[in-house]
Amino acid sequence: MLQTRHTLWLIVTVAGAAVASGQDSKPAAPSPPAATHAAPSPAATNRSARPGPFSAQADARKDLATALAKARKDGKRVLLDFGANWCPDCLVLVKRLEDPAVRPFLEAHFHLVKVNIGSHDQNLDLVREYGNPIEKGIPAVVVLDPQGQVIAATRGGELANARTSTPEEILAFLKQWAPKKR
Repeated sequence: MLQTRHTLWLIVTVAGAAVASGQDSKPAAPSPPAATHAAPSPAATNRSARPGPFSAQADARKDLATALAKARKDGKRVLLDFGANWCPDCLVLVKRLEDPAVRPFLEAHFHLVKVNIGSHDQNLDLVREYGNPIEKGIPAVVVLDPQGQVIAATRGGELANARTSTPEEILAFLKQWAPKKR
């Protein structure tokens, strides 16, 4: 129902904008389902400039290098969180990671690096380097060992519908990737 309302709202908005600008008023083709979080259309506003947890000014490669240096010292793993501020599921995942049931475990076992993909136009070098984990939707995560080797990645869009997840489910997801105690 929500997806249907979203699609209807999008068609009405695009058609209204076309009429207001004097263009042909044929409705645009429907957007892909929200769970895939495809790149926004050129007619959309600049979504990559939206405020939120994924900073357009952050240097993701530098943040990754810092996290890996810390991981080599303390034995934690690095959790790369690929997302964007326009993506509702990305924002939900960030909230789940900050949840009191999840955050202590996350901080004890991982160094979190948020990688802003903007409108599918930022940090794509890191996306490619780690096997295109965003291909089936965002948010997507990659877990690295302290040497930077991939331990796990959500290449199948496992988190692309994070809004339906509970903190306990996210915690279970993290537990399977945490470093094993010696």
